[in-house]
Amino acid sequence: MQGADLPDRHPKTLYTFNSRTDIDQFAVGCDADVGGLSSVHLDLDESTRESNGENQPKAIGKFWGVMNLGVKPGLEGKIRGGYAGFRNKVPFPLPCSFFFRFTNSNPMTIASSDLDRQHD
Repeated sequence: MQGADLPDRHPKTLYTFNSRTDIDQFAVGCDADVGGLSSVHLDLDESTRESNGENQPKAIGKFWGVMNLGVKPGLEGKIRGGYAGFRNKVPFPLPCSFFFRFTNSNPMTIASSDLDRQHD
């Protein structure tokens, strides 16, 4: 019966950090973007090469930086320092975008819309 099967609990690779192309798919940010004093980096570390199943060397991603709770002079009490992170970059335009359409017959339906134009 469909839906009665147990969910797949095997690990799934969502992202890899083994090449410059992999690293370039992510954006980093920290409180320095808004006046904080932290720094953040996402680099490809080739000094600690590992071997995969085919005995070919691969590098690893390294997320690092300096966390600082301080802020630039004049911004004390206005912003908070001490955060850093990274996220995947979503290509734009997406081949398909989802939006909510409200109608009288159905209060909310999800509609799909293809984007025909290119954006820089």
